[in-house]
Formats: sequence, structure tokens, C-alpha cells
Amino acid sequence: MKIGGVAVPDLLVAGGVVVSVSGCLLGVFKYRAWSRKCQLKKKWAEAGENVVVLHQFPRPGKIPNLSPFPIKLETFLRAMKIEYVNDFAEPMSEKQKCPWITINGQDVSDSQLVVEFLTDKLGKDMDSHLTEEQAAHARAIRIMIEEHFYWGVAVHRWAHDGGQYLENFKSLFGSIPAFIEKKIKKQVGYKIEEQARSAGIGRHSRLDLEKMCCRDLKAVSTLLGTKPYMMGDKPSLLDCTVFGFVCQVLHAVPPSCVYRQLLENECSNLVEHFDRVKGAFWEDMDRL
Repeated sequence: MKIGGVAVPDLLVAGGVVVSVSGCLLGVFKYRAWSRKCQLKKKWAEAGENVVVLHQFPRPGKIPNLSPFPIKLETFLRAMKIEYVNDFAEPMSEKQKCPWITINGQDVSDSQLVVEFLTDKLGKDMDSHLTEEQAAHARAIRIMIEEHFYWGVAVHRWAHDGGQYLENFKSLFGSIPAFIEKKIKKQVGYKIEEQARSAGIGRHSRLDLEKMCCRDLKAVSTLLGTKPYMMGDKPSLLDCTVFGFVCQVLHAVPPSCVYRQLLENECSNLVEHFDRVKGAFWEDMDRL
């Protein structure tokens, strides 16, 4: 029997060769990835006992990171004087989360889980001065920012703006042709919109989404009031979260962004809070 003039046995042999070669190539790629990870783990182990290896996206210039969560975590590490080193080679964890840490050979992913882990392991509790009620309020505010307001910023950056303002920073994707970067940004925009829709908030119109997230920002400003820090006279973990997000809105979205305009025109206390936290823990920010 022949197909297109080629005997079926010959086709099967050829197909088997293709599959075998593909399998071998896949094995080579997997081995290289495994070998690279082993080398990185060896390097991370050299950091020393109880030294945190902070895995995050590379410095973009102007601000510490183009994600609020690595900034939150790094601010916590600085505030609590926890010794750490940065790793920009492997920013994504096995959970596909950034940031994550390695400490004493153990990996922990997700900024909040990392904070809780280090609080327990090293006894570094940034909220130790809060009452139980204050801690509950701080948690509620943090979750509003991280799980609700976050989507407003992410959708604006990647979908509404199409990632165009990110051209003011070092590329997140390394040295690649402009047309490929443009395609990646478009794909990220689709993914963010899909994730926002799955979360529920992305099912609303742009106007409704912006109204809801502006109310989040105003609420944070109202809760801060005239206090130096979110929960009073001393900084807490919530201040790290607020700092990370205000950093994005002030410096990493276009001036036309509704959240940036609101922050600059009506929420000056949040801008002052940003400067206060920057002065306390990020005096080197302008040199990064």
C-alpha cells in the first residue's frame, strides 16, 4: 500500500525517526534546563546561612521593579534588616510566581507567604506593634490593594496602554527584536484580560473598572489620613504593600492613566507616604 507514491512501511519508518529525534532533542533541552538549575542552586547555597536569595525580575531602571510584589518584599527585607542577595536570573518560581526566595536550601514562593515564613523562621515581625484589631484592618486593606486594585493597574498597563509606557524602562524580555517584543506585549495583554475576567473584575466595562479601582485608591488615602504610616507612627507590612503599588502608579504608568491623575491631584498624602518610605528604606533607589 502506498500513500502519495510512498510505501506505508517507509512512511512509518520516517515518522519513527522524526519522533525519535524530537524525543532526543526534548531530552537534551530538559537536561540543559536541569543542569542550569543545579548550577544556580549551588550558587544560591553559597549565599550563607539564613541569607535570603531574593528571586525577582531584573531592575528596569528608575524604580526597583515593574511589579509591586517584589518591591513589597524587598522593602520588608530592608525594613527588618534581613540579610539578602538578589537573583535576577530565575525570577519565576515553580508556581510561576514572582517574587520567591531561597533560604538555607528551601524555596518559598509568593510575597505574602515569604513574609509569613520569614516572620516565623527568623522572628522578624513587622506588625508586632499592632493590636489584634489593627492587624485585622491592615490585612483587609492589603487584600483590597493586592487582589482588587491590582487588576486596575495590570489591565491598564498591558491592555489599555498595550505596554507602550514600558518602553521608558529596560526591556522585561531582554535583547529581542522590536517586532517580537511587540507581539509578546500583545499576548501578555490578552492573558491579563483573560485572568481579570476569570477573577470577575475583568467582566466590567473599562469605565466601571476604573471607577471601582479609583475608589480603592481613595479609600487607602482616606485611611492614611495625616498619619505618617498606614497604621500609625511606625511602619508595618501594609506600608510595604502601599509603597510597591504607589511606586507603579507614580512612575510606571503613563501620565494619562486615571489612577496616576487621581494620585497626583487628590491623594497627595499617598505621594508623601511614598517619599517617606523611600527615604527610610530606599535611599539608593535613584541609583539602581
